[in-house]
Amino acid sequence: MFQSERFLGRLSKLRKEHRDEPHDEQVALVRPAFIGVLPALPGSMADEVFDLFAERIIERSGSAGVFFDDARYLADVADLFAEQYDEQNDPLDRSDWAVIGDIVNDYALDLDMGWVTYVMKLVVDHGGIGSQRSDD
Repeated sequence: MFQSERFLGRLSKLRKEHRDEPHDEQVALVRPAFIGVLPALPGSMADEVFDLFAERIIERSGSAGVFFDDARYLADVADLFAEQYDEQNDPLDRSDWAVIGDIVNDYALDLDMGWVTYVMKLVVDHGGIGSQRSDD
C-alpha cells in the first residue's frame, strides 16, 4: 500500500468528523495524520516538512477553504519520503522540489544515504537545486 493511500484514508476520516472545525484546527488535526505516514525522520525534520508544505498549501489556496481538501497535496509528499513517488503523475512543482532539496540537505548527515540519494536524484531531475526557500 502506498503511503499516500494511508494518508488519504486518515484525511477522509478527519474530514468527515471535523469538517466544520476552524481552519487552524484542521491544520493541527492533519499534522499527526501526515507525520504518522512518514518514515522515521531525525529530529524535527517531519515537523519542518509539514510546516513548510502546510504553509505552501495555505499560500496557494488561502485560509478560507477546507484545509482537509487542500491537504490531499501532502499525499504525494508522503509517497516521496517513502520512496514511492509517482513520476507519471508528478504533481510537485519546481519550487516544491527546491524546498524538499533544502530540507534533505539540512538533515542529510542524519539520514540513510540510500534514501538521500533517491530523494536528491529526484530533486535534481526536477530542477530543485539552487533555489532558496522563502523562509531563509
